[in-house]
Amino acid sequence: MANLKNLVQNTKCSLDALTDEIHHFSVELIPYFCEEDKFKDHAFVFVHGYFFLGIISGKNQLQRNHEKITRRKDLLMFEYDVVKPIEQICEEFGKFLKENGDREYHPIGFSLGGLIVRNYVENLGGNANIKRAALVATPNYGTRSAYLSHTKSGKQMRPGSKFLKNLNSKPLSIDYLNIWADRDELIIPNKNAILKGAYNARIVDKMHLSVLVCKRTYKLLNDFFERPTLQEYPKVQELVKPLA
Repeated sequence: MANLKNLVQNTKCSLDALTDEIHHFSVELIPYFCEEDKFKDHAFVFVHGYFFLGIISGKNQLQRNHEKITRRKDLLMFEYDVVKPIEQICEEFGKFLKENGDREYHPIGFSLGGLIVRNYVENLGGNANIKRAALVATPNYGTRSAYLSHTKSGKQMRPGSKFLKNLNSKPLSIDYLNIWADRDELIIPNKNAILKGAYNARIVDKMHLSVLVCKRTYKLLNDFFERPTLQEYPKVQELVKPLA
């Protein structure tokens, strides 16, 4: 019971911190992805996590900052209702991409958003227009903190759920950059964030939300997405290496 109380208290502290950090997230994200014409035929899509919409007030703050700084509109925000099962959210994600044009997309999924991206790519044919995707602080093999949730998507994040068993039952079909924080207080156990077959990058001394506003996170994202091929990518072996 004491551990459960500590978890709830730590979760609340993390959520409170996000309000102060979200502005920094938008400021850090934009410069790395918006060098002139680098991604002319591509579009980035941010898929938020379980608590994201409940904290940010007003309309898409990240979208507004992106347009204000770059005068471009290639950063998309996919919004969804966490009450729904992940499979249904993925179907809505597919419709969202189709509505935004037939082009290649670079999705960045945070926390639950990472599972949505993976399931869309691996089980709904998303690899047709997604060749690389990034996951940040994603419970790829579940998290015990999901036992605090009673929504459909929350239950699917529990270790050993039918959804996760299916998702992790086959090899990855595209290249993933999987960024995980070694002090993530919401992914329990922490090792469940590591994705077999992906380029796994450990961010030290960061927690579940603070990894989202870490400069190193965006340097890794930029490096991963901007390369024509990933043949040279493992040269940053001290930062990123495929998990055997």
